[in-house]
Amino acid sequence: MIIMKKNVNKTMNQYLEEKFVEYANNTAMVYPEENVSYTYKELSERVNSLAKGLIAAGVKKETHVALLAPTSPDWILYFLATTKLGGIPVCLNDKNTMTEIKSLVTHSDSTVLVTSKESIGNDTTLFDAVETVIFLEETISIQTKVKDTEIIEALGEKVSDETLQEYVAKTSPEDTLLFLYTSGTTGNPKAVMLGQSRILNNVLTFIDNFGYTQEDAILSALPLFHVMGCLFTAMLIFMVGGKLVLTKKFSTKKALQIIQDIKCTSFHGVPTMYQFMLNYCKDYDVTSLKKGMLAGAYCAPEVINEIQDKLGIENIFSCYGQSEGVGFTQIRMSDSDEKKRTTVGRAVDGVELKIVNDEGETLPTGQVGEILAYMPGCMLGYYKNQEATDATIVDGWIHTGDLGFLDKEGYLTIKGRKKELIIRGGENISPSEIEDVIRSYAMVHDVAVVGVPDKVLGEEIAAFIQMKPGANFSSEEVMAYISQSLPKFKTPKYVYYMDEMPMTSTGKILKRKLVEMITNPAANVKLA
Repeated sequence: MIIMKKNVNKTMNQYLEEKFVEYANNTAMVYPEENVSYTYKELSERVNSLAKGLIAAGVKKETHVALLAPTSPDWILYFLATTKLGGIPVCLNDKNTMTEIKSLVTHSDSTVLVTSKESIGNDTTLFDAVETVIFLEETISIQTKVKDTEIIEALGEKVSDETLQEYVAKTSPEDTLLFLYTSGTTGNPKAVMLGQSRILNNVLTFIDNFGYTQEDAILSALPLFHVMGCLFTAMLIFMVGGKLVLTKKFSTKKALQIIQDIKCTSFHGVPTMYQFMLNYCKDYDVTSLKKGMLAGAYCAPEVINEIQDKLGIENIFSCYGQSEGVGFTQIRMSDSDEKKRTTVGRAVDGVELKIVNDEGETLPTGQVGEILAYMPGCMLGYYKNQEATDATIVDGWIHTGDLGFLDKEGYLTIKGRKKELIIRGGENISPSEIEDVIRSYAMVHDVAVVGVPDKVLGEEIAAFIQMKPGANFSSEEVMAYISQSLPKFKTPKYVYYMDEMPMTSTGKILKRKLVEMITNPAANVKLA
């Protein structure tokens, strides 16, 4: 049975503090790009120092602290220091436009902003939205609200250990741990509120099912503002006393070099990252890799086969969930290779799944419909958006908006997004089915299929294809393969070749942008 821990009634900080003591001499975090390293003892001391500084800067329980910075040890330090005080980190994507960022800072009621020159450039208008600005690097400013880390830690020297513990003691397992904004690929971003013990127990479930220990060193190429990067990578490895290896931005050869140099045992990334690594892994020693976690997007069975064969990652873990409810299903180490390739696992103990049609009726085994999940670790709700909360969680069931089916053993297969469904001449067509076929063509690196407006059929099918580096192909060969492999009504009318796909910072293809390329007459895309 897949395990679901449900009875650890602690805050994230309470649990981590115990582990920081237990594994005091282990290496906790490594940042090769700047030759930075912390043991758990050093990490704990630095977090306490920053927490005291934050107290002096006015942070307390339920203070909203916007984190707007690239992946780095400092991001982790401020996250831990904020949550230690019961403050609520608001995790923001620093690749968003400044207009979007200002909107989210205002919406979240953040009063403190932790940022960097790299993230905001010369635009300081964001400062007007908050009471305190903390720069990760040294800064000289005539504005009293602007401080850097050195100033924060100096302020903290005046705060006693007793005062720090008084602040810490006010946080309870039922409180909000953090805000995560949804990606916004299908609508306006919403602030997901995740609870302390709910997330703690979800991560502990992941650890048990996937066998992480203090011997593991995880290279994470996932952004820290993302649920999988922050909670299911950084916090996860801290809970077992292992080593977190950070890289600011994914680069194929840099990632492979880090794996080789540090002997990483696990890699956490999105399928696209794995696909790039497969193209160059033969030039590096990656034999230390034992585990791999796939996050953020669907991964084709053929790619999972290659990950196991070329990267040597026997234990490749898929999991399924959303920011609103992380970890509905999980693949275990003991599951068969076939299940690892074709499904995202079974519901963890304590989680119920059902597949429903448009009328809300439960569908039998094998039939595709919307996936609904009932779980104890779901979000507390969307911040300041009760209407959206009520639409997403109905009678305790999370309406995922995803399509899939359950087999007789309870394994879940994802078939795409309900909102991405293409309706062509009355036929419901799942883009992922077409993507699977095109992706099986040997020279295809990645593919995205979308529906585009059509006056006659309502929608037509368009496929955007990114070929592998150096691929020698002809349009005629590709089109012949697609036509022979798909029924006529599922064969794309339009095929475009892309040098690179428009991506979110969490590794998902921005299908909305692809549609805009076709519907916008000024777009310059190459038709096959």
